[in-house]
Amino acid sequence: MRGAFLFVGLFALACTVDRQGAGTGPGVGGTGATSSGGPGAVAGDGGNGGWPNGGTGASASGGWPNGGVSSGGAAAGGSAGAVNGGAAGSSGGNAGAGGGAAGSAGTTSGGAAGTTSGGAAGMAGSAGTTGGTGGSAGSGGQCGADPTPTATACPAVCNRGCNADFCRIRCDGYRSCRNATINCPPGMHCAVTCSGQEACDKAEITCPADYTCQLVCEGENGCHDAKYKCSAEGTCAAGCLSGTNVCNGLGIECGGDRCEGVCQTSSKPTLTCNSSCDCKPC
Repeated sequence: MRGAFLFVGLFALACTVDRQGAGTGPGVGGTGATSSGGPGAVAGDGGNGGWPNGGTGASASGGWPNGGVSSGGAAAGGSAGAVNGGAAGSSGGNAGAGGGAAGSAGTTSGGAAGTTSGGAAGMAGSAGTTGGTGGSAGSGGQCGADPTPTATACPAVCNRGCNADFCRIRCDGYRSCRNATINCPPGMHCAVTCSGQEACDKAEITCPADYTCQLVCEGENGCHDAKYKCSAEGTCAAGCLSGTNVCNGLGIECGGDRCEGVCQTSSKPTLTCNSSCDCKPC
């Protein structure tokens, strides 16, 4: 009888040992639901879940290199998935950190390239503005066209009066204006007549700015060695009509407008065209 009880006891002990050896033990425990996405083990396995080969325990030992939930790759693994699209897993923490750095580099590179390119394109616009400004230069008046006189009074220098907006100056007789300086008044046209022997010999005659100026020479050496200065913008003319050597040595300095000499004798002045738009020597 005692032998029968001993046999039954040994049989029961063997069954108990067999159940423990084939059960879901800590050595080869089931894979965790969070760690590898496989079928979950019973939550009661927490105490030994943190072993290197698996387990789903929520204990502090769950953060081992190959699994676990408590401090394992669940949080870091999520970051890795967001950047690289990879599966969450045991080494997800390191992957997540690497993915974050890659993302930052992409943003910096893209921003710098866009800003630099945009700046270079903007600079090109200033060149067009400078070219347009240069094109507006040079609006001169029509050659040979003088403005309407503005003077309202007839100055004293106009010894023959003023007529048709002309100041009329006359040097009449022998050496009447020899070595004289004759300045036409501003604001009106001017006509100077040198009539007589050496009437304006070595005289200097200056025309008004912007207005018509005329010089008439008559008589022997009437305008000999005289100087006739045209204005920058007014038309200018000199007539050598009669008399021996009437315009010998007469020098005419043209301005920018029409400038001409009219000669009815063989005595001709020297005409310097300068920038005249229409220069016509005798």
